Amino acid sequence: MEEKSDLYFELSSKSKEKVQYFFLENILKARIELHLDSGQYNYDEEVNMYLANLLLFLLQPFSETFNKPYISPYDYEVNAYLEQHPDVRTEYVVYKENADFGLISNGVFITYLHKGSYWHKVISKKTDSTKRISIYYQLAASALSHLRGSNTTYVNIFYSISEHVDGIIKIIKKVATDYFDFIEKLSDGSIFHLEKELADASKSKIYSSKIDDFLKAWEEHKKHSTEENKKRLIILAKELKELNPNFNFDENMK
Repeated sequence: MEEKSDLYFELSSKSKEKVQYFFLENILKARIELHLDSGQYNYDEEVNMYLANLLLFLLQPFSETFNKPYISPYDYEVNAYLEQHPDVRTEYVVYKENADFGLISNGVFITYLHKGSYWHKVISKKTDSTKRISIYYQLAASALSHLRGSNTTYVNIFYSISEHVDGIIKIIKKVATDYFDFIEKLSDGSIFHLEKELADASKSKIYSSKIDDFLKAWEEHKKHSTEENKKRLIILAKELKELNPNFNFDENMK
């Protein structure tokens, strides 16, 4: 039985349609305008449906979608989570959802600040995030093939997105900008100032988080004065110094 929230009223046909089809229709329009029509590559139709479902997923509260401990712009944080949860199913979920978040953050919520926000790349000097998205979809496909077999439809969908991720992001951005007004159209000057403001805000959030980590490490060092704890303090101090030149820490303190 369909819930009312899954339907919308189509004025032209005067009938109720599934919201999923509304997204799908606009994805197809975006493909045509970008000259990326369905049928050029294998599994285009399945990819279209996957993207429609992904956009539909955004109708849920954001806290229920991407505010998760394993979503991060840093590979070492993702790997650390997987080391603590070593099983193939978790590996699949973690890689898939990080890849999904990459598509959404690059195509829709380009100004959203989140612990896992791809805006962190502005100050962390990361490599191109689209390459990372592509790799993570490949890893998700590999994990899923171990769980359900290599002929599973989603395995092929993930490999297809991975291969054409640049075009996929263009499609999502086109849909978000032209049809839904998810993204305000900005001038180059406005974008420059917006990026600077976002970088500063992101830097401030990271600095605050690092301070918390430093204080916890300092308390641990006072309780257990070991070389390992001291080394962690020194590393955190250097990171804080890079974020704020006024931060000082005497490595010889006991």
